[in-house]
Order: sequence, then structure tokens, then C-alpha cells
Amino acid sequence: MSEKTMKYILLASIAGNFANNLRSICEAKGIVLQALFITTAANPYKEKQWMEDDIALFTSAGFSIERVDIAGLTKEEFVLQLSKTTICIMGGGNPIYLLEVITEKDVMSSLQKRVAEGMLYVGSSAGAVITSPNIKLEKHFEDRTEVTPLDSYDSLGLVNFQVLPHWGKPSYEKEYMQMLQDAYRNKETVIPLRDDQAIEILDDKMRLIT
Repeated sequence: MSEKTMKYILLASIAGNFANNLRSICEAKGIVLQALFITTAANPYKEKQWMEDDIALFTSAGFSIERVDIAGLTKEEFVLQLSKTTICIMGGGNPIYLLEVITEKDVMSSLQKRVAEGMLYVGSSAGAVITSPNIKLEKHFEDRTEVTPLDSYDSLGLVNFQVLPHWGKPSYEKEYMQMLQDAYRNKETVIPLRDDQAIEILDDKMRLIT
């Protein structure tokens, strides 16, 4: 009988805060501390120190990080990158833009397939948001001008709930209240995460960690 493929998903507002949790899993499973860090969601922003800080936390925990921007690659190039990695860290930024690029490059199924095959998936902020079945709620946060609405907001569907990262920040209060109202009307499950919280899914077990 073949060994069951491990499923591991870590979702956080700032994933680097939980780099040591990821390292513990890797060490227990004999996984080399090398990861792709997908920077795509940060493309719409000029100031990206928050992303640099996130990457630095993983580096400090002993991870070797290779930066990848899906927008700058062909589908074939990105799929090849995915095929060679055991750990994928999807960085923060604009989740709707990130979904646009994933859809445009036609790599949604490739990401889903690699997670099903056992690739460890780590989502930081926007990278956590896109693991839900769809990200329609995120339209309240769209801050780009002259953006054409997506034909579909269907996302990775790695989990059956919506993550609300950076919960408790006063600057997000208005949008989150609107999102919660929408979620209630649509009977959708949402899980708010403060910056010091994460959801860790190992196989069929899910836990909230701080």
C-alpha cells in the first residue's frame, strides 16, 4: 500500500511570523528548507517593505528563498518552477490582481494539482485569501482605478472558508464590516486572523495557532 500524500496548508496575515512552525514540519518530514516565494500580489504597489520583512522572517528561520513573479513568466515556465519545489509561499498584496494573473496565465489547476500532490502551501495575506472557493468579498477592498471586473471570482478552493487577514486594524474596519454583512447574507464562512494568528492544516486536522 502506498503512503498517503501529506497535505499541509498554512494561512496567515504575515506568514513569516510562523516560519518556525513551517520549519518544524519540514524537519519532521525530511523536507529541504527551500521555497518559492511568489511576489505577484505585490506588483500593484510601489512600497513593498512589508513583503521584504515577510521574506526576511523566512530567511532568518533558515529557508532558502527563490522569488518568482507569475506575471513575468509563461505558463510553461511557471509550471516547471512549481514542479521543482516542495514549498510554495504565496505572498501578500492585492488578491484580486493575483487572481487576475493566475487566471490569465492559466495556472490555477497547476497550483491545485501540486498541492494535491503534497506541495506545502503557505499563504501570506492575499496568498491566504485566494485559497477560498471565491474572493467576491474582496471587491470591497479593490483600490485600483479603471479595473475591469473579472468574469469569475472563483479561486483556488483549497479550503472551504474565507480568510480575513489583518483583523483588528482600524483602517480595515469599514471594509470588513461590509464583507461580513455580505458573507452573512450569502451564508459563507469567514475566519478573521490577527497578524499574530494563523490557520495550520495538516492532512485532515485544522488548528488556529498564535
